[in-house]
Amino acid sequence: DLTLWDDATCIYIYLLPKGIRRIQHYLQALVDHRTSRRPRSSPKNTSATTTTTTTMQPQKLQIVACTFQIHGWQPVRVDCTGKSGVIKTYLYEFGEEGPPEPEQQEQQDEDDGQDES
Repeated sequence: DLTLWDDATCIYIYLLPKGIRRIQHYLQALVDHRTSRRPRSSPKNTSATTTTTTTMQPQKLQIVACTFQIHGWQPVRVDCTGKSGVIKTYLYEFGEEGPPEPEQQEQQDEDDGQDES
């Protein structure tokens, strides 16, 4: 069975700031749970039997908030491309596959620019 706690890869939040504050502790617990090294079972089929192995791996999680930021969290991207440009969408990424640190991104952009000349 799939669960929000273990299997969701992206959560979309469309709440007023008061609602975001009310669930923020739950979101933080979810982020902590999903990005920590924890057991994850995966079945393996062999010719005669099925076995289950447990690996320790963090999982990537994206949280998208429409209109209002999540207090105390730093979005990796803010999108203002709607018709009016007033409504913003905030993207938060957590886990091993998240975006590079800002210094790494600047260096990568510089390296990409050098390859074109």
